[in-house]
Amino acid sequence: MSLTKFCYNDKEYSFDVGDADDAEKMETATRNMAANEKKLPKVGTSSEIIRSHCGLIRSFFDDIFGEGAGAALCSERFSLTTHYDAYDAFLNFVREQKTSILERGNKYKQYSNREQRRHPQK
Repeated sequence: MSLTKFCYNDKEYSFDVGDADDAEKMETATRNMAANEKKLPKVGTSSEIIRSHCGLIRSFFDDIFGEGAGAALCSERFSLTTHYDAYDAFLNFVREQKTSILERGNKYKQYSNREQRRHPQK
């Protein structure tokens, strides 16, 4: 299993949270999602509210992976269940990458100051 391949709903997209360009896409998508969330209708029919929430998640994926990725990952139907499942899967994917990066960083940190370990302060 590759830590930089997001596989979901028979689709595969490259994404590396440790890559500056991908991190920037995530930042932009998150910022856009927060701004658009404020515009979601608070009243209306259930179907209108569901479609607007699904659109929010689709736009998030489009911002990260490109136009059409949201529909590809979440399916053509506007179902909160499938959209939330896809969003959760992506957040878990990113969380695993971050954990791996932190673990590697901590591993290398212990070897970064060999001189201090050779000559401990008295």
